[in-house]
Amino acid sequence: MRHVLTLCLLMGSIGALAQGSQVASAPATPVLAPIPVDSGTQIIRYTAVVPMANASQAVLFGRASTWFATPQRRSQVYLRVAEPEAGLVVGQVVTDIDMPGLGNLLFQKQLFCTVKLAVKDGRYKYELTDFYFQDYPSAGTPCPGIEPAERFLDASVPFMTPRRMQNHQRQLQLVAQQLTRSIAGAMKEDESW
Repeated sequence: MRHVLTLCLLMGSIGALAQGSQVASAPATPVLAPIPVDSGTQIIRYTAVVPMANASQAVLFGRASTWFATPQRRSQVYLRVAEPEAGLVVGQVVTDIDMPGLGNLLFQKQLFCTVKLAVKDGRYKYELTDFYFQDYPSAGTPCPGIEPAERFLDASVPFMTPRRMQNHQRQLQLVAQQLTRSIAGAMKEDESW
């Protein structure tokens, strides 16, 4: 009797699928750009030159400085160098990230990177480099070590699992995407007038 019931349930499921019923699936994860690695230095480096028609170096420098002074989502921005004559603004960004752990647990880390904005009449260049991960200090590890992000591109590193490598790469890509979009938004002309 139990076998007959199982067979009926199985045939009903197959029939429903054959009639075009949709099976719910997990939402697709967004496709992220590959991580750019400088061929000479083997260092992760996001960079681009962006044209800004009719914008002077002084105006672009003001926008870049404002970006460094504006709070970012889940990030702290620290200005290190501001040289108006050279058109250069450099700082460090520290972003709080949630990393998947065992099971469904999340643990927090920080992702650090250097942001350099160079401006000239009619264009600006951004460069994101020096990425590294660090655990939050805790009672067990008051001074946690740092891990260069390039380490998570190499599967031959001891104790590197595919899941750990993929999770760190994904967080790096998401933070870089967030920062480049934020910079692009800040460097655009304010059209609210």
